[in-house]
Amino acid sequence: MNRALLLLLATLPLALPAPAHAGGCDADGDGYNAASCGGDDCNDNFANINPGAVEICGDAIDQDCSGIDEQPDADFDGYQAVYCGGDDCFDDDPLAYPGVDTDDDGFDVCEDCNDLEPLELPSGSEVCDGLDNDCTGEADDLDADGDGDRPVACGGTDCDDSDASVGAGTDADGDGFDACEDCDDDDITIFPGAAEACDDVDTDCDGLEDGLDFDVGGVSAPPLTVTGGAGTGLFGCLSSVFASINVAGAGADVFDLDVGFGAFISPSTDLMVSLTSPVGTNVVLFDAVGDGISGDFIGTVLDDEATDPISSGLPPFTGSYQPADPLSAFYGEDPNGLWQVEIYQYCTSFGFGTLDGVTLDFELGSLDDVDGDGWNACGDCEPADADINPGAAEICVDGIDQDCDGVDATGDVDSDGYIDSACGGPDCDDTDPAINPTVDDDGDGANICDDCDDNDPLLSPDLPEICGDGVDQDCDGADDAADLDGDTYTNIDCIGGDDCDDANSLINPGIDDDGDGWHACEDCNDNSELQAPDEPEVCGDFIDNDCDGLLDNVDADGDGWFSPDCLGDDCDDEDVNINPGTDDDGDGSDSCEDCDDADATTYPDGEEVCGDTIDQDCDGEDLPADVDGDGESSEECGGGDCADDDATIHPLAEDLCDGVDLNCDGEVWELDADEDAHYDADCGGTDCDDDAQGVHPDAPEICDGVDTNCDGVPFEGGEDDVDEDGVPTCDGDCDDTDPLVFPGAEELCNGEDDNCNGDIDDGIVRDADGDGFDKEACGGEDCEDLDAASNPDAREDCADTLDNDCDGLVDTEDLDDCDFSRGPNCEGCSSLGSPDAPPIALLLVPVLALLRRRR
Repeated sequence: MNRALLLLLATLPLALPAPAHAGGCDADGDGYNAASCGGDDCNDNFANINPGAVEICGDAIDQDCSGIDEQPDADFDGYQAVYCGGDDCFDDDPLAYPGVDTDDDGFDVCEDCNDLEPLELPSGSEVCDGLDNDCTGEADDLDADGDGDRPVACGGTDCDDSDASVGAGTDADGDGFDACEDCDDDDITIFPGAAEACDDVDTDCDGLEDGLDFDVGGVSAPPLTVTGGAGTGLFGCLSSVFASINVAGAGADVFDLDVGFGAFISPSTDLMVSLTSPVGTNVVLFDAVGDGISGDFIGTVLDDEATDPISSGLPPFTGSYQPADPLSAFYGEDPNGLWQVEIYQYCTSFGFGTLDGVTLDFELGSLDDVDGDGWNACGDCEPADADINPGAAEICVDGIDQDCDGVDATGDVDSDGYIDSACGGPDCDDTDPAINPTVDDDGDGANICDDCDDNDPLLSPDLPEICGDGVDQDCDGADDAADLDGDTYTNIDCIGGDDCDDANSLINPGIDDDGDGWHACEDCNDNSELQAPDEPEVCGDFIDNDCDGLLDNVDADGDGWFSPDCLGDDCDDEDVNINPGTDDDGDGSDSCEDCDDADATTYPDGEEVCGDTIDQDCDGEDLPADVDGDGESSEECGGGDCADDDATIHPLAEDLCDGVDLNCDGEVWELDADEDAHYDADCGGTDCDDDAQGVHPDAPEICDGVDTNCDGVPFEGGEDDVDEDGVPTCDGDCDDTDPLVFPGAEELCNGEDDNCNGDIDDGIVRDADGDGFDKEACGGEDCEDLDAASNPDAREDCADTLDNDCDGLVDTEDLDDCDFSRGPNCEGCSSLGSPDAPPIALLLVPVLALLRRRR
């Protein structure tokens, strides 16, 4: 028995024949109808072959009716497929098998939901970053408080995902505003838009104290929205671009302001954006926000009443955010005028982008503020005195309550020996002598004024935070999360933590994007291998190479002054003793300015001593007494020479009528009768006619027969007839060197303007007979321009006495065309004769000529 047959027989027990009683559409009784009956049983003769059967890989039988017999290791990576009882979840990819962990997150490709993203893993904690961090199959499915609503940052509407009772669908007081909108969801009388009263309650939820609220005793005006600044581009390091928005027509002061910002600016971490009002108030909208990669601002609104600060957001920044500085700084100002947005680039990397536009949404009103101090009569204890209001600084022990707290601060009310903090002292509670900077009840080193709990030594501002234990050890107001961004690195503010930015999963000690050996928490720019803490600083590249926070700060000699090659002011960066901070002789000029820093009498602008070979004033030379060598010392050296750089000027010189004080007597002798600023030639000047204002060396020469410019001749070549054609240049001769060219001359076909009318060869017909050849007079080749039959391309007529082909030969003179002696094969012979009968042809010539004349 051959081997193939043995193999076949070995497989037969695996295929069970149908029971004897089976029949119809399910012959094998396996519950699946045969294909002939419209079923999907690929073999209705065997009960263990059907779509629901378990495939036995590599047995040459298709048990599950898939169309093929599955192979145990289809991709030949040495691992059996899961459907064959193995553990290879990707048996069509030889690079994917158990043990492969592409993203190094501790879960291999068969366990991980995304083995290309280290922040997506089965044990991960979900954060709002657009990724499926916990491998549940859905990204950003975070609902920490279990109220069924995702947080705002994850695309939900829950403004507080730590409290199930606070969310967009929660309205505890039933006032129609949910807990995310209502500033007090337990009081039905408090909600956005409620009527405000002077009662120290923010009834309308606008975030304003009653004393600063336009709704209390003020007058509202229609709102105003203004947009501008589109198309402003960003460029340059350590520089700003500006976008201006003009506001006009506002009928009242700023009551509230929201700023819409649309832009593509990359990276946003490299930028600071601020807004300045027409009166000069400046507010920083945001400063170095985002992830350091992109900077999309799509529908971004800066609003003091927003829930989340923009510093905690990630691009694209869509929705409302609290600005870096409060926009309330503009409240009470007149909005009319020019508002300016400044975009400053730090240049830790080279950013770029375009501002799509800025929108200013104003709520307007007039505050009931008689004294103009920003506080209305509700909150101002002295409405007529601008120096007294709740925001004023208290002046202690002056009998006046400047800050409207009901008392004049006396400095030490509780007599504990410490001045009240309101008076600039350190006493945080001047009403209780047991509370002052010397009290440290728990002995943790932090006094009661600094300590958040002075009865617990484990709580102190100087203690490290133990993250995630529900206790605020460092007294910063919250228990810090251990790994807020889910990147598996602990917040650096926590004990043992080293994640310098726990709000950004792309910045942690495990990331070194530029491969320079310094991770993202150490490197000032982890996208550039030119920047690292151990890189030497390089001049002129506008990059902080050594990550010390300064650009191009090269100081080779270590004297604290930067090299001039780096735009510094150290004139000698190789000598520690020479720099702008050194003045060895104490003359007030540093060693970079002083030409001799060992001599106190020598310095810039020092008093020069003439002729002593010393450069006292550091101008590069000693001042000689007589520079021009005219025998007289200069006035600077005690002499009388008023111009020691001109030997013709000195006290003994003879003064001339030239407007110059030659003898240094302080007076000048001059004569300019026609007041043309040129002195009469008779007194040493250059004016050849001092009675005619239009005649002097700078006057233009004209055709008037007068030497206007005093050069001794009238208009050069203009008033003479050089070519003797009867017309001088001044009368219109356009070429006074050619006697054939003058106004009225015959225009010739010569490519020149013979008649000086400005046109060349005007009126000249160059091809009169229209045969395509210019006549010879115009430089052409047509010897007879009145006969179209005569031109260089015409055939010579050997009997018409004309030079038809313009070769200079007539009839029989033209041996090339009319040589009858050449026999029957001659070319160009006249049609009146032939090579065979030249004598007859010659006899006919006179007859033809006679006939031509008779015509």
